[in-house]
Amino acid sequence: MTLFKMWTALPSLLLTLAIGAPLPAQTVTNDDTILKEIIILGRHSVRSPMLSPADYAMYSPRPCPDFEVPVGYLTAHGQQAALLFGSYFRQYLLAEGLLTGDAATDLSQSYFRANSIQRSNVTATMFGEGLIPGVTIPVHSYPLHQPDPVFDPIITGVATVDANRAANEVQEVYNSGTALASAYSAEFSLIRSVLFDYQEGAQPPPAAPPGVTDPTAQPIPLDAITTGVANNSSLFGCGDQIELRGDIPKPAI
Repeated sequence: MTLFKMWTALPSLLLTLAIGAPLPAQTVTNDDTILKEIIILGRHSVRSPMLSPADYAMYSPRPCPDFEVPVGYLTAHGQQAALLFGSYFRQYLLAEGLLTGDAATDLSQSYFRANSIQRSNVTATMFGEGLIPGVTIPVHSYPLHQPDPVFDPIITGVATVDANRAANEVQEVYNSGTALASAYSAEFSLIRSVLFDYQEGAQPPPAAPPGVTDPTAQPIPLDAITTGVANNSSLFGCGDQIELRGDIPKPAI
């Protein structure tokens, strides 16, 4: 039996689709390669910020958009994106002969797995609905908020890491938080222009508005933590905690 195995939204969801007979590689000619697995690594779709609008108010004079879902939950845009993502793969896999087009058959040969957070579970569901429309997608998962050893091996204790060594190695690779800020200066400049509402690239860059903290000027410490590898409390470390959303008004020109 040939297996088509697809990881999406890592650490979020896993889909395994079994095909009844071995299939030659579809995109390679004059090759006897047998296609056994396709693996896609990713994360959940678009979510709301991880902090409340009040927490973000210190970083911008403009109000934080209302994402209309609880903190950290998948947004309506995120659901649409996951659905589209699944539908794109459906078109591709039908063309390649890896989906039959019969929903019951394709679902019976599929396995969906998500880690135990709402945004990942819903991403898995919406992706599956795009991939195999017209059926209820069974998403296998631990109960919400219960760590899953597949996706959270350090937290659940199935894997260990020397946090201090890891932090030291991160510091050696990246030199320092200052080096990181320099390397990502273009991204920081864009974020700052959106938060403070001015044209990106303006020289000299406007000062932070009164009473507002400039998140791009915060230090970037690289410290060891017990639940992971390295931690920092800066804008860079928060990663997607300060997000750009498609319908945020562009800075005034």
